[in-house]
Formats: sequence, structure tokens, C-alpha cells
Amino acid sequence: IDNNCDDAIDEPTAFDASTWYQDDDSDGYGQSASSVLACNQPSGYAAESGDCNDDDGGINPGAKELCNGEDTDCDGSEDYDISVPTDYATIQSAIDNASDGDAFCVEAGTYNQAIDFGGKNVRLLGVDGSRQTILDGTGTGSPVVTIASGETSAAELSGFTLTSGEGVLNDFTYTPSGSCGSDASCQAYFADRKGGGLYITDASPTLSDLVFDSNTLPDYSITGDGGPIETTSYANITQSWGGGMYVANSTLTATNLHFLSNSAYQGGGLLVEAGASRMLLDAPGRA
Repeated sequence: IDNNCDDAIDEPTAFDASTWYQDDDSDGYGQSASSVLACNQPSGYAAESGDCNDDDGGINPGAKELCNGEDTDCDGSEDYDISVPTDYATIQSAIDNASDGDAFCVEAGTYNQAIDFGGKNVRLLGVDGSRQTILDGTGTGSPVVTIASGETSAAELSGFTLTSGEGVLNDFTYTPSGSCGSDASCQAYFADRKGGGLYITDASPTLSDLVFDSNTLPDYSITGDGGPIETTSYANITQSWGGGMYVANSTLTATNLHFLSNSAYQGGGLLVEAGASRMLLDAPGRA
């Protein structure tokens, strides 16, 4: 409509015209320094500004920061918020001092430590990928990585090999009803382990480029005085689930997961309990 009767319709000088930003790489973000006013979006322009490299569609304010030496998300800072081991000697100390949204670039190497996201929605990224960045759980008595405190899809683990994890230990005593047929009480001592490489429960993390290699949990065994649980005076029972990864009550977004030489009583590579959802976009079986 020609509202002001000047024989022009929807001209750029209209009081309600929008600002559009030149978007050469068509990523939805344009150059702040190059804009036009128009009632309708011109071809090659975007409604959002702030693109710091309009020749690369992977660089814009909506992109995730990567460990690539570039300011991928146009926040004025190259690469990462925190570097391990440059800023922190251990990955866990970096997480403990981080805030939601922080990204860590972990340099290539082998890290003998157990890691717990602890409810923080942070991004843990191996700079040189899974073949060069090893998380080794030897001697920790726990999973290599634990994500079990309500973390969302903003919690990300990418670019690591997880090896030699020992899983979460849940030990308890069971006393059946009825007589043992002896003076002693019938008791069964259980030692359960879950999630050697990665233990996930009550969380929804994002996983990519991960290798689960040689995470070995104990097989089923029972020792005691020889009778069944209900009639023996005692029994020691060991069992395990999810040598490589254990998932319960969680939703995963996962790509490029590799399971090699993991073992457990049930689910040597991966065990997903009832109540868990998974969105495995791509999960090849070999590295």
C-alpha cells in the first residue's frame, strides 16, 4: 500500500522498515558494517548481524566454539575458555572451577584420572581427537567419566579414548527370609559394578568421536559354602553391567562411538537400562 501517496510502495524510508545485514556465506548472520533498510528481506541479506567472517558459513555467533585456533563463535576469543593442562593440571580441577557453558580444550596426551561432570553443562573437547587424547581410569576404582547429575544436552564429551575404567561400585548385603538350616544367618554379599568407561544416569549429554577400549569389569562369580543363596550361610557375589558404557534414565545424542575389547557380565560394550532413551545418529562398531 502507498500509505503516504508518493507513488512508491514499501520504500526503504518507511518508518517500520527493518535493518538487513549483508550475508555473503548464507549462514543466517550478516556483516554488522554492511546493512540496508527494507520492508522485506533482500536476497543475500540476514536479519542477524555479528558475523566476524562472512566468507565461512561455519563461523558466526551461533556456531559452537572449536579447538581449531579460530574464533568460531565470534565472541572475540579464539578457541576455548579453558585449556588443560595449560590452565589447569587436571581435567577434574578445570570442571570443578568452571561454569555452565564453558568449553575446555584438552591437549593430546594420556590423563590417568577419573572425571565427573558434577552436574555442570560444560563442553570437554579433545584437541587432536580420540586417537591422541586418552583418558585412563587405571587404579581410580571408578568409571573413567561419570555424567549422572542432571546434565543436559549442553554437556558435551568429544574426542577421547576411554580405557581401563573400573565402573561404579554398588555393594550391599541381602538376607533372605526363611531358615538357613544352620546356626548362622543366610547372607549374600553383592558387589556390582556398572559403566567402566562411561557411566550415565539421569542426564542427557551429547557424545561424539569417542573410543571405548579395554574397559574390563569383573564377570559373574559366586563364592561361599556351596549352597544356593537361600540355604547357604554366606555367599560373595560379583556381577557387572556395561563394560564400555552404562546408560540409565537418560537420553543421549551420540555420533561416532567405537567399542573395542570391552567386557562385563552383561553388556560388554554397552548396556542401556529400561527407562533410557538414545538417539544414536551414527555408532560404528570399529575404529
